[in-house]
Amino acid sequence: MPLNAKRRKFCREYMIDGNGTQAAIRAGYAKRSAIQTASRLLTFDNVKGEISRLQALEDKAREVSRQQINDMLIEDRAFAQKHEKPAVVLNATLGYAKVNGHIKEGQQAVTVNVNNTFGKMLAEVEARTPLPRDVTPTPKLVEHE
Repeated sequence: MPLNAKRRKFCREYMIDGNGTQAAIRAGYAKRSAIQTASRLLTFDNVKGEISRLQALEDKAREVSRQQINDMLIEDRAFAQKHEKPAVVLNATLGYAKVNGHIKEGQQAVTVNVNNTFGKMLAEVEARTPLPRDVTPTPKLVEHE
């Protein structure tokens, strides 16, 4: 069964913050029964399907952005290597690692598999450049088989 305009708006509003009550209010449902309305709407297969479709579109858009960031970081790293700017090489490498989930926010140490591309890049930087003592996180290279 296709969604009517109000339910479609609810789905779009739900994508903003994941708050069903607020999404129902913003979509034009009654404020006093918004909690119950949101709870009921989120049980409908067509509403769940539309939210899943919107989430997939959002994920795809985010992935394109991540790829663009990766491309820029790789270009920056190559430029920095060419012009012998080891600090920029390290920053681009660490940026690449963060964007791709190799380093989590607030992580104190980084474990790197030196058999993969990222590990080789970071090992090369560390071998060519003495790292300042106050750099956090401190890369720790660990070989994995």
